[in-house]
Amino acid sequence: MATTTSETQSGSVLFATTLFFVLGAINLIHGIAVLANAEWIVFTPSGAWLLDFSTWGWVNLILGLVQVVVGWGLMTRSEWARVTGIVLAMFGCIIAIFTIPMYATWGILAFALSLIVLYSLSANPFVE
Repeated sequence: MATTTSETQSGSVLFATTLFFVLGAINLIHGIAVLANAEWIVFTPSGAWLLDFSTWGWVNLILGLVQVVVGWGLMTRSEWARVTGIVLAMFGCIIAIFTIPMYATWGILAFALSLIVLYSLSANPFVE
């Protein structure tokens, strides 16, 4: 069984921190974009539907802000940020699964990145 050094753990947590900042920025941008163009018309055989995605835009915007704050907390090696990061990564995996039918490439990429963050934060506790 291989032993894990504190340098490997620090690198793994740094990688998760960087991914949290990137995913937070992407969610912020996505939330702003959805809010800017929240209404969509979808044509189906039974007629046209006007859909409003403003709630989804606000969810992405707030999630992005929280992810950036948690990324900052991970930089300071706060335990609250690690626990919150694990919970947010689990929610990120679930949300990404629901995104796959609409945006397959982004959904699979977001799922994989969230899974990597989840593993990095749960497998490597902060070492003092």
